[in-house]
Amino acid sequence: MKKRSKKYNQIKTKINQKENIDLLTSFDKVKEVSISNFKGSIEVHVSTKSSKKENKQVLRGSVYYKNKVGKDKKILLLTDKKDISDDIKKEFDYIGLEEYIKKIESGWIDFDLVIATTSVMPKIAILGKILGPRSLMPNPKLGTVTDDLNDIISKYKGGKFDFKSDQNGTLHSIIGNVDNTKEELFDNFIDLLKSFINTSGKNANLLLKTVYICPTMGPSIKINNEELIKYL
Repeated sequence: MKKRSKKYNQIKTKINQKENIDLLTSFDKVKEVSISNFKGSIEVHVSTKSSKKENKQVLRGSVYYKNKVGKDKKILLLTDKKDISDDIKKEFDYIGLEEYIKKIESGWIDFDLVIATTSVMPKIAILGKILGPRSLMPNPKLGTVTDDLNDIISKYKGGKFDFKSDQNGTLHSIIGNVDNTKEELFDNFIDLLKSFINTSGKNANLLLKTVYICPTMGPSIKINNEELIKYL
């Protein structure tokens, strides 16, 4: 068993997992039990009732949060378009094609998101082995392959966030930071779970097994499923 720090064990005494607190109050509590010396994130961990066969099928999708999550993403646009307006150019951190393909092949990964226009997909297929394992490969299903650059900017610079379950059927995701208000965290939490449930094709009762929230550093808080399902 992992040995916990004295500070962690002290803060954990503030949590009574048997206590039935309302959902909104849970987000006050999770901010209170953060022990990091930096602006930590607030995470969600959802285990599902999926069968072993279903667990092998990774659930992948996107959520549009009502409230901004984390820092601005560094976005790379892979494109051969020459007629991109200055207003769109300023929204991307990097724009180009051949030079960035070579840089990525050489080990450069100084970005958080890759957008590609449809015409360049055959050329960037070789990057799949590098970007794929990092969940950075442009994918039409996630909206990261598009020719509508205005639309993709508004989504990702706003509150679009990609998620996927692991091979145990468990979802691990971020809904905000400790400096978000409890109302902002609550809204993003509900947005995430609704999107995850819709992606699964099941209803909440059949999908959700256990749901926990926790800070980057600090103990987790179990969410009461009966209380939660009222909002889903």
